[in-house]
Amino acid sequence: MDQTANTPPQIFSRKCIAAVKAFRSAKPWCGNIEERKDKFAALHVKLCAAYDLKLELEFAEDIDPLGKSGLSRYHLHDGTVTLHFKLSVVTYFVAIGHARGFPYAQAFNWAIELYRKMFPHSAARHAEHDGVLVRIPGQ
Repeated sequence: MDQTANTPPQIFSRKCIAAVKAFRSAKPWCGNIEERKDKFAALHVKLCAAYDLKLELEFAEDIDPLGKSGLSRYHLHDGTVTLHFKLSVVTYFVAIGHARGFPYAQAFNWAIELYRKMFPHSAARHAEHDGVLVRIPGQ
């Protein structure tokens, strides 16, 4: 069942939308690993400013474009977002939702709605399944 089907629409700050538009224009899926990390780092600075968050962004040494992003997370105890394996836009958005104080389901819904709003063509190739976003085969 689509987890976002019964949730109220999310409201995103103007600064959030501006930050994600700049990120989208930078083509976050293009470039080598270091270039992609730089794009996430620039987004991170802007989203932290948009929501008055004091967070560090770390990239684990296991970054792999073909890997899974499931180990990526927000660490409440030290205010750090760590991205593992695949540099996933949605997983990053979920971590920001957690940092904003949302429980998992709300952080996931916030992230999915932001992704669908800002990356509609990419989002159309994905579906929610068991609390994660997965690519639809053949898309």
